[in-house]
Amino acid sequence: MSIIRFPVVFLSLAGLLCGCSLYAELPAGTVREIAVDPVLERVDVAVPAPAATEDMPREYQVGTGDVLVVNVGGKPELSSAASRIDGSGAIRLPLVGSVPVVGLTLRQIQDELVARYGAILREPWVTIEISEYRSQPLNLLGSFNQAGVVYLQGPCSLLQGLALGQGPEPTAHLGGSRLIRGGKTLPVDIHRLLREGDASQNTPLQGGDTIFIPNQADAMVFVFGAVKQPGPQKMNAGRLTLGQAMATAGLDIVGGKETLVRIIRSLSPTRGQLLVVDLDTEMQGRTLPFILQDGDVVFVPRSAIRGWNEAIGEILPSLNAVSAMLNPFVQIMFLTDNY
Repeated sequence: MSIIRFPVVFLSLAGLLCGCSLYAELPAGTVREIAVDPVLERVDVAVPAPAATEDMPREYQVGTGDVLVVNVGGKPELSSAASRIDGSGAIRLPLVGSVPVVGLTLRQIQDELVARYGAILREPWVTIEISEYRSQPLNLLGSFNQAGVVYLQGPCSLLQGLALGQGPEPTAHLGGSRLIRGGKTLPVDIHRLLREGDASQNTPLQGGDTIFIPNQADAMVFVFGAVKQPGPQKMNAGRLTLGQAMATAGLDIVGGKETLVRIIRSLSPTRGQLLVVDLDTEMQGRTLPFILQDGDVVFVPRSAIRGWNEAIGEILPSLNAVSAMLNPFVQIMFLTDNY
């Protein structure tokens, strides 16, 4: 039987590399460096936190909607099985008529009723209980284990309020959480309270307060200025580079020469950074991609600007248009009188 033998040809790795002009031009071991950070300017900014010594009411103060049970000892006909505080802030009782009670504690209401019934009865004694709490709602919105509306039944801190919603979900974005009162976001850092145990953030709550905790899946950035499609952009899988955001928004710069992009970054509801980033170096691959973070506000100026005051002046109308979607630091720092 004949055996067919195939010739074996060995090609050296060195020979292959020598045939590649790209590598042949570089000495062995050459490392081509690129800049790691395209940030040209970074300024830390902060807003004042609420005073840690803010007083918390020691006793519950009744309000409109609460239901009181009044018992006048020895006089069943004068007792009230249930008396809801009406819109005028009063309850109506036999013989004494309308009694203003809003803003009073049970002890104060008791003293008032004893005085009123004392003008009619001999040494009356009065007891009062709250059978239904309805005057001080606390709105728990977003990524709570049990979101909804609860009613305060006494003095309540922020930490206690979070517990009323069974705490945040595992996917909650605590850095973007906020406490809203009277339509304004307060400078309170829920992340520091829960993760770092910072008691200075444990502010007293009030009826009507709203605690909102966003979800990590809702992370987004905002792009404004010289772009064709301004507005929010979702962060796919929580990651988005400046170059990707620019590709989505579409640069709209005459001449395409202004590449110093300004970014407002939220680190917490009370702390942030103002960044100036060289977009051109990233687009040309001369730096590593600049990674955006949730809540970043990216502003592309149409022409050179002199500083942050001018930049904020140009971007304010856009911030106001999406104010409800912004991270709390941006709301507090730039949409109030702090800046």
